[in-house]
Amino acid sequence: MSIIRTIILALVVTLLAACGSTSTTVVGGPNSSAAACLVPNVVGFDQNVAVTAISALGLKPVKDMQPNSTAPANTVVSQKPAAGTKIDPCQGEVIIAVSAGGQGAAVTPDATRSGSLNTPMPSGQPGNILFADDFEKGIKPDWGMTGSGFASVNGRLTLEKGNFSSAILGDARWVNYIVKFTGPQDSWQIAVHIQDNNNYMLLACQSGYCKWSKVVNGVQQEIPRGSFGVNNGADLDLKIEGNVYSLSERGNQVFYFADETFANGGLQLSSNSPFYLGAFEVTALP
Repeated sequence: MSIIRTIILALVVTLLAACGSTSTTVVGGPNSSAAACLVPNVVGFDQNVAVTAISALGLKPVKDMQPNSTAPANTVVSQKPAAGTKIDPCQGEVIIAVSAGGQGAAVTPDATRSGSLNTPMPSGQPGNILFADDFEKGIKPDWGMTGSGFASVNGRLTLEKGNFSSAILGDARWVNYIVKFTGPQDSWQIAVHIQDNNNYMLLACQSGYCKWSKVVNGVQQEIPRGSFGVNNGADLDLKIEGNVYSLSERGNQVFYFADETFANGGLQLSSNSPFYLGAFEVTALP
């Protein structure tokens, strides 16, 4: 493993440790099974992301598929040992219960519901604001809300109930744009370049640990080396320019990659846990 990859891996492990705390120092690593480590918080993550995070510590992930009518398929719904448990030495199994889906379980980018991607929205000229909402006077009707629990509180979009609610915006005429927002906390995800319910790019974050993937014909595929960390509640810029995807925190780029699978399409923000979102703005790029 290269030195750069080792450094990145160590950062990811640090971000995941102690129930997602971004300031916890982890003892040991994937090549130091004799040292102690803290079990990462993987509940709410896609099973592949969870397996990667657990394996990175040198622990052995064991999947237990379970029918679940509320959690999306392939999502971790519980873990044993619990997040933050200290294991000394750092070895052994971490059992993750993974949702096998069930009636009404999966919530994916929705191109059919009212107010979703089928609703035309202006494409605008380069530099023009395609959409903006400061949530000072409620939630603008342009959003296509699904689920329940969304509210506008003190200039923030909040989600009070963990029921996989989502907010949909834009359409296929959105080409090159940048999304500026104050990042939500805890577990959240944003899908972009949505072609339909089974084809889109996905950025999923939990407690500061983020992962890019793409869903092609309903099958989720991880972006190689697509993991990185951001601070909870930070000001984020998500830039979509042609086939290049990048994310910056407070103006500093933290991750980018190129992928030509999809082109054009709006976005969908969703979460399975309470969160808040600051002012949200989408601007067309030159």
